[in-house]
Amino acid sequence: MRLNELDNAVAHLAEVTELSHVRVALAGVFARQLWGADQLADRIEVLADGAVPEAAPNGVTFQRFVATGDYAQEIDALYAEALDEAVTLETVGREGPDVRMLVLLPEYLTAIAMWDRDDVALETLVRAIDRKTTEDILRQHLGPYAADVFGRRLAEIEWKASRAR
Repeated sequence: MRLNELDNAVAHLAEVTELSHVRVALAGVFARQLWGADQLADRIEVLADGAVPEAAPNGVTFQRFVATGDYAQEIDALYAEALDEAVTLETVGREGPDVRMLVLLPEYLTAIAMWDRDDVALETLVRAIDRKTTEDILRQHLGPYAADVFGRRLAEIEWKASRAR
């Protein structure tokens, strides 16, 4: 997926959600790119407090994170807080139109990645997060065990990184 296609899709999303008064924040791989990750996005993942379109006119798809399963209530609370704490960044304009849009903080992206067991996301975010803040978010929404697991996984990621040097 070309960068300008993603940027144009974000511009479309910002316009549509502003008109429908839906609060939306970039999440997932595209948001991690904005915090310095080098992963490639093939869609735009978001948290939103209402409906978002399925795709932009250029074919880029939008995926809204929705909590399901046994812990849906806890994950919904995590998503709501993440949306409340999102920050406005100049997200596009690199190769597309200038758009300011909410983006999840790296600590919330990390907490969501922990829940999804997304080790690649954790590895790409490790330099951008405040460890204590992330542990507090996990402890509040997913319990002390999740914060402990995060600490162990982070230690393993740091150990692997030190061995690779």
